[in-house]
Parts: sequence; C-alpha cells; structure tokens
Amino acid sequence: MLAGRDRLASAHCATRAPRPSRGQGATCAPGDRAHPLLEREGELHQLELALDDAALGHGRLIVLYGTAGIGRSSLLETALQLASSRNFDSFRARGSEWERAYAFGVARQLLEAHIAELQDDQVRSLFDGAAAAALPALGLAAGQHGADRSGFDQIYGLHLVVSRLAANRQLIIAVDDVHWCDRPSLDFLCFLGQRARQLPLVVALSWRRGEPGAHAGRLQALAGERDTLFLTPQPLSAEAVRGLMARELGTDPDEDAVKLVLARTGGAPFLVTELVAALRRKRIAPPAAAAETIATLTPERVRRDVAARLGRQPEPVRRLAHAFAVLGDGCSLGQAAQLAKVSPEKAPQLADALIRAGFLRLDRTLSFVHPVVRDATYETLSPVERAGLHSAAAALMTEAGGDVDIRRVAGHLLRTGPSGDPRFGRLLREAGLSAICDGALPLARRCLQRALEEPDDGAKGETLALLGALDLRVGELQAAEQHLRQALPLARSEADRLSTATACAEAVAAARGCAPAIELLHGELGRCSRRNSGSGLSLQATIASLRLCHHVEQPGLAAEPLDCFGDGTAAERTMVTVQASLAALHGTAAAHRVIEVCSRAVSDDQSHEQASWAAVPYYLACRAALLAEGIELVEEALPVQAKEPFADTVADHDLAALALRCQLRLCRGDLRDAGADAAATVSLIETLPPTALRRRMCEDAMAVRVVVELHRGSARVARQRLSELTTCGEGRRRHPAVLPLAIMLGLLEGRAEEAISDSLEAGVCQAPTGIAAPGVSWRPALALAYQSTGKYRDAMILAAKHLEAARAWGAPAHLARALLTQAAISSVPSRRGLIEQALELLDGTRAELERAQARIELGAALRRERRRREAREELIKGADLAHHCGAIALVERAHSELVAAGARPRRRAFSGLESLTPSERRVAELAASEMTTRQIANVLTVSMKTVAGQLSAVYRKLDVHDRRALATV
Repeated sequence: MLAGRDRLASAHCATRAPRPSRGQGATCAPGDRAHPLLEREGELHQLELALDDAALGHGRLIVLYGTAGIGRSSLLETALQLASSRNFDSFRARGSEWERAYAFGVARQLLEAHIAELQDDQVRSLFDGAAAAALPALGLAAGQHGADRSGFDQIYGLHLVVSRLAANRQLIIAVDDVHWCDRPSLDFLCFLGQRARQLPLVVALSWRRGEPGAHAGRLQALAGERDTLFLTPQPLSAEAVRGLMARELGTDPDEDAVKLVLARTGGAPFLVTELVAALRRKRIAPPAAAAETIATLTPERVRRDVAARLGRQPEPVRRLAHAFAVLGDGCSLGQAAQLAKVSPEKAPQLADALIRAGFLRLDRTLSFVHPVVRDATYETLSPVERAGLHSAAAALMTEAGGDVDIRRVAGHLLRTGPSGDPRFGRLLREAGLSAICDGALPLARRCLQRALEEPDDGAKGETLALLGALDLRVGELQAAEQHLRQALPLARSEADRLSTATACAEAVAAARGCAPAIELLHGELGRCSRRNSGSGLSLQATIASLRLCHHVEQPGLAAEPLDCFGDGTAAERTMVTVQASLAALHGTAAAHRVIEVCSRAVSDDQSHEQASWAAVPYYLACRAALLAEGIELVEEALPVQAKEPFADTVADHDLAALALRCQLRLCRGDLRDAGADAAATVSLIETLPPTALRRRMCEDAMAVRVVVELHRGSARVARQRLSELTTCGEGRRRHPAVLPLAIMLGLLEGRAEEAISDSLEAGVCQAPTGIAAPGVSWRPALALAYQSTGKYRDAMILAAKHLEAARAWGAPAHLARALLTQAAISSVPSRRGLIEQALELLDGTRAELERAQARIELGAALRRERRRREAREELIKGADLAHHCGAIALVERAHSELVAAGARPRRRAFSGLESLTPSERRVAELAASEMTTRQIANVLTVSMKTVAGQLSAVYRKLDVHDRRALATV
C-alpha cells in the first residue's frame, strides 16, 4: 500500500497544477481579472446556506444543471471559493469524455492529491478496515490484493475514506462536467450524495444538459432526491449585459449594442463574455461597434466549444445540425432532413438530440437557440462543404414547387459557384430586382453579378442593363459604362435599347463629361430609321436635357417657338421643359407662356399612366415656372410634407423637391430657410453619384447659397460659396449665374472696376440675357457696376435694354427689379416715379424681398427730396420687411438712411415680437393674461396713461386690435 502511495505521490508531483475549469471564463475577464458573478445572488445564497449547514454537520448534495454556457462551471468555482473562505478542505475533479472509460478516474482525481500529502501512519489509519477496499479504486493496491474486491466494496470503501477525512475537517467535493463521469465514480458520488446529510460535507456536481452517452437516468434519480439542492442558472438580463459590456469595454454601451449582444447570445454568460471579449480584442467599443460587426462576429472559443460538442454527437445528428445552419431559421424539419440526407422517420429523434444538447429550440418551428451558436455551427463546415450544401439547398427549394422564395434561394446561390443551371440565373435576376425595390442595393448588385455567371437564358442583356443602372446608382461609374455598353447589342427590343443607351449616356457623362455622352447618343440616333419616331424623339430629348444640365449652349433649340406637346409622352415632356428652361435663360418667350407650358406638363404628369414622372422634366418644369414667377404652380407640384431624405434611400424626385424648395423660398424672400434648404441639398447630393440632373440641382442650390449670403452682406462667405460654384464647371462651361454673381460680389466688396474687367474678359456680354437664377441676371448687375465706376452712359444702355427685355418677359417681380435698376441709374427727378411703378407691380405678389428693396429705395428718394417724415415711414416699412426676410444688407442700408432722415432707430426690427421694447413686452404679457390697464399700472408702478401708450404701440407692432388677440401671438 505504501509503495503504491509513493508512486502516487511521485506521479502527482510530476504533473502540472490542475487547469482551471472552463466555466471560469464566465467569471474572469479576458485579462484574467476576477469579477463577481452577475445576477446569481439567489444561487450564491443557496450555496452559502448549504456550506453553513455542512459546517454544523448536516451536509448537502448540490446539482448545478443547465445548457452549455449558462454558467454552471462559474458557480461551481464560486462554491469552492466560498468553501475555502470557511476553512473547508476542497476536493475537485472534472469529467472528461476521453477518460470516461477508465473506472474510478474521477474518484482518483478527487482524492489522490490529498492522499499524496499524508504521512504513512495517516494513510494506514485512513484505509483501515473496510476502507481498504478503496485501495484498488485509487490504484494503491498491489497484485492480487485488489482483484478480489467487489464494486460495492470499493464504493463503500471510498465512502469511508471521505467520511474519515470529513471527521477531521469539513469538506467540499466539487465535480465539473459530471455527465462525462465514469460509471463507477458516478456510482460512488450517488452513494456519497445520498448520505451527505449525515456528514459535514457538500457534494457539488455540474451537469450539462443533452450530452450524448451520459448516464442520464442515474443523474436524474440523484437530482430528484428530496434533499438534493437543484440549481438551474438563468440567462443574463439586458441590465447585466450592459454592466458586463461597460466593465470590459471601458465605456457605457448604447441601447442598440446591448440589444444586439443579448439577441445574439440569448444572455448565456459564456457566450456574452466571449463576444464582448472579442470586441475588446478588436478594440471595438459601442457606439463605434456597428450592428454589422456584432451581428457577424463569432468568438474563436465559442466556435471551438460548439465544434467539440457537435463532434460528440452521432454523424446523422451532425448532418442535421449543419443542414439547419445552412438553411437558416424558419426552415422545416422536412427540408433540413432532405438536405442532411436522413430519413423522415428518424429526423424527429435527431432533432430531439439537438434540442437536448442545446443547439436547437422548438418555438413553432425549429431554430438555433442563439444566432452565435448557429454561426459557430456553420463555421465548423469547410468552404467546400458549405458551397455544396448551399447549392443543394437552392436546388431543393427550387424543385419544391409552389411559390419559391427567390430571396432565400438567391442567398444560397450567392455562397456557391456557377452551377450550370439556367434557372438559377433567372432566380438571381428576379432576386436582384426585388432587392432594388426594397432599397437593398449592395445585395441587388451581388445577385445580378452572380446571375451573369450562370448560363445565358436569353436575358443576359437585361441583366447587364440592370447591373449597369445599379452601378450608376451606387457610384461605380466605370463598371456602369462597361456593363451598359455590353448590354446595348443584347437588347431584345427598341425600348430596351433606348433605356440602356440613356443610362449608358448618364454613366459616360458622370465619368468622362458631356461630350462623349452626346457622341454616344448621336450614334444611337443615327440607328433610328426616323428621327421623329418615338425612339428618335426620346434620344433628342435626352441629348437636350444633358446639354442643359451641363450648360452646353443650344442656340437653335432656344430660338424655337415654345409650343405645347401633343400626346404628352415622356420625350415630349422632357423636350418642352428644356425649351421652357432655355426660354427663361434667354428671355425668348413671355413668362405667362412658360408658366402655361409648365402647368400643362405638371397636370399631364398627374394623369399619366406611369406611377411617377421622370425627375428630369419634373425639375426643369418647376424651375422654369419659378423663374417665370409661377410660385403657386410650384407650391402645388411640391409634396405637401417633405420627406427627410437619406443618402442610401433618396430618390431623384425627393432631391428635386428639396432643390426646388430652396429656390421657392428665395423667390418668396425667405432667406433663412432658403439658405438652410440649399445647404441640405448640396450636402446630400455631394454624397451621391454625380448624374447630370443631380449636378444641375446641386449647382442651382449653390447659386441660391451665394444669393442668400450677398443679401446678408456676408462678403467673405459669399466669395467662398461662389468659388465652390465656379469649380463645379466642366472646363469653361459654368453655371450661367456665376458671372452675374461675381459682379454682385464685386459691388458688395467695393471692387466694381475689377468685377467689370473680369466679367468682360470672361465673355459676359455673350452670355444669355435672361434669368440665370432667382433674381439673378447679368445686365442689371453690370449696369450697377458701370454706374458705381462713373460710366453712366454704359450703365444707362444696359439698364434700358434690360428693362425692355423685362417688359417683354412680363413677370412682375423681374420687371420691378429692372425698374429699380433703372431708378438707381437715372437722375433724381425721374427716380421716384420708377420706384413707385415697381411698388405698384409688386402689390399682390409674394416677392417680399423686392418689396422691401423698393420701400427702402422710395424712402431714400423721398429723403433726397427733403420729405423726411414720409421717407421715415417708407424706410421703416422697408427695413421691417427686410428684417423678416433676413436681408441684413438691406436692413443696414435702411438704418443708415433713417439716420440721415433724422430718425434715431434703436433696433433693426419695426414689427413683430422682436420689435418690442422690454417695457412693451412686459405690458403685452400682462395684458395677454387678461389684466386690466389699472392692474397693469399697479403691478409696474407706472401711470395708466403710460400703459395705454405702450399697449397702443404693441397693437401696432404686432398688428392686433385687442387683448384677446395678444394671447394668440
């Protein structure tokens, strides 16, 4: 016996210290820092009570039961720590699938280390009498001595050994993974557990549910004993997950990140800990941890754990698990069985095995318990195995009959190589179209690219055209041109070829400029048998719109009479709106005619068969109507409530509405909102692929920003905005508003001479003479510059020509601006008459900015005539209008004129809440609360006459007539 003990001691000293249990990972951070368990207060309290009872001589059997990763091993480790703090002797062991065939292997793990440390006389005493039967189980019996002992004698002997050890000092016997325990050791633990109440010891066993080959019956009988403490740890809550993430990542996670981690792991402590540790190792902390990162991350330890647990299952069970992992949640057991090639009769039993093992759960349909477990199971397959299963799954779903879920089939095909089956190409193309409709553009692109790898089913041209249009939409311009050029000769109809050629021209224009795009369209036009056919007209309309958006001159089209279209086809609408835009730019038609044509275009759109009208004619028609001062028409055409546009889902119609809204607000004199909308338009479009229409809308919005800053008097910001607009041009083709805006900026900065020189050198006199942007034309700007430098004759010639053209155009606000320009250049006697004409024209219009300017100019003219009282009245009205428009430059001019007219204005606003003095505001607030004049006078300690005077001023400034109306202001 002693010789055997010496061999045992030598072997024990030669081995390394026992490795910590795997469950310790749930209580320790990746950096091996010990942390308290989360949400295990109830279990810890039960463990402490059991230890306290054992210290009094009333032992307990404790079974920690649960699925993989729920934290059983962590609780067992904590129980050992609690026992150590109470001076218990600890005996620990762990079951192993590799050692379960060796009798009493776990029993030897429990006792051999302690026995090796005993003195010889202590060993003799320990194994005296019937306890000697335990010597063979512990490998301490030599020769024939242990062969005669029965199994029960050995178990009873081990029980005596443990009882004698407990007599000296209370014990805790802890066995992790007891489901892998060898049969004799398990019998010993059951025997000991049933008698634990008579001894000062605690027997704690960790049992994982669903392990194959486990002695489930014996364990269940043991757990069912009345005195057994059966603990089943529960998943962590969202609050616990949040605390663990904050502790490990060093930052407070956002709600979305916590929900994602909880959904992916189900709150299993091992899975949560490993996922958070993986995030920490990758140095990803919320909110930087994007949803995609968390949703696709599979920790390596989780993958190895799943691979080990799955490897212990029989091969049919493994195949079924792999089938479920490939098919994904929502598949039926029959589908998974077909893919796994198992018989339908055996499939329910195999699925039950996966449920017991903690892989699947049954909730109406079978699915994986946690997404991370599904991903880990999927990753146990080799790439070749995955591709084979996905291909088989696609074929299985296609051949199933009924309605085929093309998105799911496509998801499988995207993970395989070419199959040689033409059906798959059609399914992938349909899946791509479905993804485009749903806004899933990256998925749609992958489906269409994959569809091209399958045999041609006669629709390769359609697939290439779809892919090219999608490439253009996501900004892959070179790929778009390549795919669309390949699609052109494969088009199966004239309409298909036309749409493909149009999209290809867009891609070419965006990538290489307007000229090669026009050349391509002219080539297609040459193929048409008749230029006035439907295809020919469509191509001509596309060419005209491209030229307009890229600022290419079209003198022939601009000179043609502006006629309404006949049948209202898309090509005719596009062509006529291009003509209307050119008429506004060149001033070749009357404003009412432009509004009439644009109104017809918009009304035809509303009754057209198509669901939505093309964005190009919609934008061009509304913008031309705005320049012709058809404000009501544009307000009706715009959506009642603008959608909040996002770069990944925005449509060109939404962009057009936003770009039009900023120009509409500029026409109405709302400079604050116009500037904000213009900035939003530019910021959004700059994140999108630069199609011709988007480029034009962006430049128009940039021009609005420059105009707004000029009216605000912000020369530095206006120069920066103008520089941005200038650099958008393609060579010498710049937005027509660039030159007049440059002259206006020169006037604001006091550089009139330089502005004249630069504009003449740039060819301003050859530029179109109409309206380049709302309120912007080059003739009045250059005329004012000439007047500023003393070149009165040149100024008068330009102003007269502009006034003549404005009368022919006929828009009231534009004509009023021309009259004000003429007044600024004319002599003093004729000046006031021109200004009064302008004011008369502006009555009834919504051009608030022009009305403010006219009022201020009239006040200035009256001041020069020494009619100061009338001048002050007009200047106050004009300054008030300018203030509400946000035209700071006009407000400053009115203020200086008021001072020259003998006024002493203390504020820039003369009406509205901003115009009230502090005393007037206080009186207004008290009056609105239904206090009488006497009560207000008593509160403010002023006279009733003072209160009455201040109330009169309040009524005038707020344009109300009684106290009741004050409450609504």
